[in-house]
Amino acid sequence: MTKPCVLVIDDEAVMCETLKAILETEDYDVLTTGDARDGLNVVNKEPVNLIISDVRLPGMSGIKFLSAIKENFPSIPVMMISAFGDMKSAVDAMKRGAFDYLAKPFQPEELLVTVKKALDYENLMVENLMLRNEIGSRYNLSDIIGESDVMRQLKDTVARVAPTDATVFIEGECGVGKELVAHSLHYHSDRIGQPFIEVNCAAFAESLLESELFGHEKGAFTGADQRTSGKLEIADGGTLYLDEIGDMSLSVQAKVLRGIQEKVFFRVGGIEAVHTDVRIIAATNKNLKEEIVRGNFREDLYFRLNVINIKIPPLRERDGDIPLLAKTFLNQAKRKFPKHNDIELSPAIITRLDQYQWPGNVREVQNLMERVVILGNLDEIDYLVQGAASPIDHASLSHLPLKDAVEAFKRSQIIEALKQSKWRLNKAAVRLGISRHALRYQMETLGIDTND
Repeated sequence: MTKPCVLVIDDEAVMCETLKAILETEDYDVLTTGDARDGLNVVNKEPVNLIISDVRLPGMSGIKFLSAIKENFPSIPVMMISAFGDMKSAVDAMKRGAFDYLAKPFQPEELLVTVKKALDYENLMVENLMLRNEIGSRYNLSDIIGESDVMRQLKDTVARVAPTDATVFIEGECGVGKELVAHSLHYHSDRIGQPFIEVNCAAFAESLLESELFGHEKGAFTGADQRTSGKLEIADGGTLYLDEIGDMSLSVQAKVLRGIQEKVFFRVGGIEAVHTDVRIIAATNKNLKEEIVRGNFREDLYFRLNVINIKIPPLRERDGDIPLLAKTFLNQAKRKFPKHNDIELSPAIITRLDQYQWPGNVREVQNLMERVVILGNLDEIDYLVQGAASPIDHASLSHLPLKDAVEAFKRSQIIEALKQSKWRLNKAAVRLGISRHALRYQMETLGIDTND
């Protein structure tokens, strides 16, 4: 393991040697110099993890040196040292970003404890930067797969809107990639180093959603044994992504509206106003204009959210994108499940995929490619396309009560999966996306036996 490197800058040679001797007792690599400009050259050439600099130096002062480091090497912590009682310099150094300040004379133990804290901080900063780069690359605009005109337009809109703080409203069917667009907006904004917090509004009952968003005070309701911060508070400085906002109740909508307008809210059971600075990105697969007419959604909240509107087209409207998506997801699946990495998509298969309507959109393509690789069988594609064509005549179900129609449809799908799997329950269960136990239960419930 590489030893941490500490650069010491002090115009007193004795002080440099003293600090070097103390630091080497903890097995640190120590570089020394008496000049700030020389120190900048060292940092440019050597992998320095921590800098300890005197405030008063000949030529470039320690304070100016600190400013230069913070501008060019912000992840390197800088500790400042100076004569006892020079509080003005201490305050100035801390304002300019010094990690800590030690007044001479100091004890070796005091120095070593502060150095360890500074190096721990530097490790954290490096890890954070690596994580940000990894996440940023994951949500790069190039990861929004598609070269059709509508997708080029969408990526151009995301690129132009992301750097702003504008509220964004994303519309699109299930599976089109609303969450990916929301992440891309955040990770290409100035808020990239701050939290991205997601709340699925459809996943919570009304009372629970209010607490999830705004937090609650101790004793606000049964079981609230301590104050809890809500997602609006946790997302402070970052982005709050409200998925499925069309499922939010009217009473919670009113409170969200106030939070967006005034950037202030109250925890459940609280009287203290909590201020927050968040960018709001909302998404839905519902037509909110129709929901407004029905009285299910507030018109004022809709207009507050709909500053920038991004409509993600369904896959059936993305001319030419299906082959690109299928090949991309197939390659991803082969890397993820390398057992069957020799599977390829022939031109004939690509044509069949391109002709399918993809009601599940991009997510359905991704799931299909994973299933093909896991099972090592391209027949999955034929099953999907043929199943879409006519496993059951839907018109024949229209005269049935809903319960009977659902049962007839389920029975048809299960029998078709069993036939395609040659009545092997494990394989049929995988095709249907359920467990073998669940398949057996459905077969018993619907009266399906091996003679069907």
